[in-house]
Amino acid sequence: MITYFATPRSRNEIDILAEEGAAHLLIPYSDSSFELFYKYALSKGLKILVDSGAYTAFTQGKKIDIVEFGAKMLELSPKKFINLDVIGDAVETTQNQKYLESLGLNPIPVWHHGSAYESLNELVKKYDLIAIGGLVTTGISSKKRNEILKTIIQMFPLTKFHGLGVGTAVDGLYSGDSTAWIAGARYGRLITKKGSVNLSGSYFTKHELLRHNIRGILRYGQPDEFQTGT
Repeated sequence: MITYFATPRSRNEIDILAEEGAAHLLIPYSDSSFELFYKYALSKGLKILVDSGAYTAFTQGKKIDIVEFGAKMLELSPKKFINLDVIGDAVETTQNQKYLESLGLNPIPVWHHGSAYESLNELVKKYDLIAIGGLVTTGISSKKRNEILKTIIQMFPLTKFHGLGVGTAVDGLYSGDSTAWIAGARYGRLITKKGSVNLSGSYFTKHELLRHNIRGILRYGQPDEFQTGT
């Protein structure tokens, strides 16, 4: 599974990702430093997936303007970016997809867990890569999330799926994104082969934990306890 390291907070963190051999980066459009980070990550040779940041905006009570989002995607022309989905509104999410496509863009469509599988089937007929949202909530355990993803993958084995906020590897899942590299450094946790270890208060600095956790994710994947949304 391809893991996109999500939501960098500084150019220095992007430098560290590149130095440690991380090739894939997810940058949310909703981030105030989005364009700065996007252009800087490109200069470092990273493969970028642009996310609208709709989930974060939703939790903050903000709304992203589809016209402004489309204009910025036209300007920057990212190789991969995810449709501006609307939490809890499949109809408006579809309208946003159609609007962006009318501009000549190719956004990755989003299907939310909880929507009808018939709507996912319609997307599968048209798109090779689909983002799956709604999997990282307090009401869904890691085990349940993995079961949902495995069911989707078994139903549509020829389609590539990206798990939004899913950093833990799932058999057959094409890609996902992870904030564990940042979360570990922030909360003093080190990613190891057997999971994460609490090193809060140890001699490790946050900078050192950041590097160790990038290496850990690249080598072992993300532990379930770090499962977070973006």
